[in-house]
Amino acid sequence: MAKLRPSLIKIQGTLMGVTIVNSKRYGEHARAARGTYKPVTINDGLVQSGERLQNSNRPAKLIFDAVRDEHKDGGFWTDLLSVFRKQLKEDKRFSFKGLLKLECSKTHKLDSLLHRQFEIDTISAANTLDVTVTLLQHPKWDRKLYLDGYQLGVTAVYPDFNADTVCKATARTPVILFKQELTPLHFQLPMPATDAPWVLFMHVAASRKGYIYDLPQHKGMAIVKVRSEPPAEDASNVLPVGHA
Repeated sequence: MAKLRPSLIKIQGTLMGVTIVNSKRYGEHARAARGTYKPVTINDGLVQSGERLQNSNRPAKLIFDAVRDEHKDGGFWTDLLSVFRKQLKEDKRFSFKGLLKLECSKTHKLDSLLHRQFEIDTISAANTLDVTVTLLQHPKWDRKLYLDGYQLGVTAVYPDFNADTVCKATARTPVILFKQELTPLHFQLPMPATDAPWVLFMHVAASRKGYIYDLPQHKGMAIVKVRSEPPAEDASNVLPVGHA
């Protein structure tokens, strides 16, 4: 492609379809928009990849938007999108498969605080999800000796992929001090229906003298359990491939 070299006038950005760029090979030069002189062709693989990305946005956005205020995003959106894109590529329905253990931040992980030293038990009845968390150790923040406790919480997300709707419920403990003895923690979360599928997050936030920190480096959040989808004859929460 021909390059126009600006000499007397210094221009930055794009003007009338021409963009000023600075490359190692040609230095500063003007480049016309792609497709100006030759038609742009896109292969089938690229088209299919774009369609998968667009379709995968829908279920990913439902879950991500439901918890985006609970944490500072550090890669969770990308990971969600990757799971659902893979399901589409494999010609399967969208499901909760692959979501277990996804961290809401790649840098500040729940697993780095608890090292999976906990147990989760759930019982659903009468439109209520009962959650029991048994910690085998207190969470630990390295190089933060001023901390004296933490708050633990659970968030259940109930996505309906077909209706493009989602609801959630959150419950948290009072501040737990590191010097306290570990005992099972019980939570009750409302459900839209007793048989509704759900994604369960657990999150912890560090505290000092009763003050709970709302900073990424003091928090951790991840998906710790999912409820499997309904049977094939009741696929209300399973979105088929190609659903518009």
